[in-house]
Amino acid sequence: GTIQETERVTEGWIHLSEAEKDLLDEKLMLLASRLEQRTCVTAVYYVPDERKAGGRYEEQTGAVRKIDAYEKKLIFEDGTEIPVERIVRMDGEIFRGWGELL
Repeated sequence: GTIQETERVTEGWIHLSEAEKDLLDEKLMLLASRLEQRTCVTAVYYVPDERKAGGRYEEQTGAVRKIDAYEKKLIFEDGTEIPVERIVRMDGEIFRGWGELL
């Protein structure tokens, strides 16, 4: 009902710095180059609330099947599609020790 609707907590969007955006772009390029290896990653992304301002952050872990450059989406093997501009963090074995090199 109505009471639950107003009690649902929404969070604001985390604005990434240019450096954070660049790092995410680098990670996406690295991921794109390794897709045939069934690379597993965890993406933290923003899901806007459909009924009011704000939204929530969700986490998706799994093997990425495809990066759709035209639609700008990460497509996981389970069919989950995440718009790249909503991703705030991406982690995975593929990135271990690599971030420090930049």
